[in-house]
Amino acid sequence: MEYGASTMRRTMVLVSDGAAAEARATAMARNVGLAVSRAMTVAEAVDAPDRTLAADLLFVEVDDDPGAAYDVLLARVARLALGGQAAVVAIRPELIDVTDAALGDAPVGLVCAGRASDRLAAIEIAMATGGGLLREDGPDREDQLRMISAELSRIADRLVASVEPRLGGADALPAMVQAADAPAIGAEAFRRILRRRRLRDQFLGEGLFSDPAWDMLLDLAAARLEGNPVAVSSLCIAAAVPATTALRWIRALTQRGLMVRTPDVEDGRRVYITLSDDTAHAMDGYVRAAQTVEG
Repeated sequence: MEYGASTMRRTMVLVSDGAAAEARATAMARNVGLAVSRAMTVAEAVDAPDRTLAADLLFVEVDDDPGAAYDVLLARVARLALGGQAAVVAIRPELIDVTDAALGDAPVGLVCAGRASDRLAAIEIAMATGGGLLREDGPDREDQLRMISAELSRIADRLVASVEPRLGGADALPAMVQAADAPAIGAEAFRRILRRRRLRDQFLGEGLFSDPAWDMLLDLAAARLEGNPVAVSSLCIAAAVPATTALRWIRALTQRGLMVRTPDVEDGRRVYITLSDDTAHAMDGYVRAAQTVEG
């Protein structure tokens, strides 16, 4: 579908899997000051030349899994994003695993059942990092974007810093962690910390103590000891925050090496997330130190 010419500076190419998704994304574009220059189906986008997908923003909105064509489209979106195209994909929760697996580490904004504010943040971040134009009349939004990006980087960098001192070997670890006769740390130790954190939500309300990065690290540490793989969708649940927020954290932490993405050998449309060896070692050291402090 071709849309009429617009005098607006920012344009968006929209790819959707149905009338409802197209209408929703079109309304969103209007609200954020984007003109839809072209709209097409998933199948049409797969066959279209790259130049027809070029715009200030490439936005994909799907409600259901279009199958193999969706995989091809996402691989193409990832390639274009790596080449500088600003891109955002909006999905339903059931598509988290297949979408994340196809996009990998490409700089594509991912919104899962998100609110208008989630979509706006994803769009502004994608357009800022992908070379698109930020709204000229929105200095507050630009400030908000910088704050979001800075916060993600700050917390992730602090996590990295907590691991890096341990990269020099056993000599860098506290004596209490080095003890040869120290009992093995089991998965239950990490699950117990998670249960305590959920108790805070039960008595004091959800969101007051939100810390998705720490919740995910605890869940992955326990799963590693249990020998259980953790899919991206499961890790989003463990984060105890909206899926869109959890997905941003997973991207940030894997890019910084605290988490590792591993393809599912039995299902090419899914990846598992694990702790890196250094992060697992640091988590083990934390629990040992905490147990010592608690007496």
